[in-house]
Amino acid sequence: MGQYRDKKADKCKPLTYKKGWKNVEFPLNKKQTLEKLFAVQGQIERRGASFDTSAGMGQREWSLDWSLEGPLPANEIIKELRAKKLDFKVKKTADQVLDENAVYYKF
Repeated sequence: MGQYRDKKADKCKPLTYKKGWKNVEFPLNKKQTLEKLFAVQGQIERRGASFDTSAGMGQREWSLDWSLEGPLPANEIIKELRAKKLDFKVKKTADQVLDENAVYYKF
């Protein structure tokens, strides 16, 4: 029997653990809608940044972690969100979830 080989996994890059990765959680309500958050996200993306996002349970989440790419660091994005007076919470996640001695891969 032949061995299965995942071609996508062959091309993955090792990630460097970075202490201080953050998740930004935005509550959704009448004042702060998905459309408003999509507009802000679009402004940030036009400046070259990209990152993982998710939504559910009445909130939107931005993952400013290993998925953050581009010229803007997480702290600069958060500073911009504060300047726009958006309602959000920042949670440090990587320090608690990831093992700095392990190797993580981005596909």
